[in-house]
Amino acid sequence: MTKNDYPTRSERVRLAKVMEHKAECQVTSRWLQFPQNAQTVGGASFMFVDVMTLNCDDQEKKICQLILTKEDLLDILKRIDVKN
Repeated sequence: MTKNDYPTRSERVRLAKVMEHKAECQVTSRWLQFPQNAQTVGGASFMFVDVMTLNCDDQEKKICQLILTKEDLLDILKRIDVKN
């Protein structure tokens, strides 16, 4: 194995956050905390997603909760163009 076969530290940190179901803001100490499971109601997969931050003591604090569907998120992400 070569050095290039291993993820960089920043990639390992990012992957650890993803495994914790966190999507972090790239410029603030806020993140979306996704649940491990969605709840199916009427054919849609609903998720309770917490918008989180750190308080002045570096403790996690929930700002609010969003109720989103997995289907909506996937459709939105598919439609976002990536420009160089």
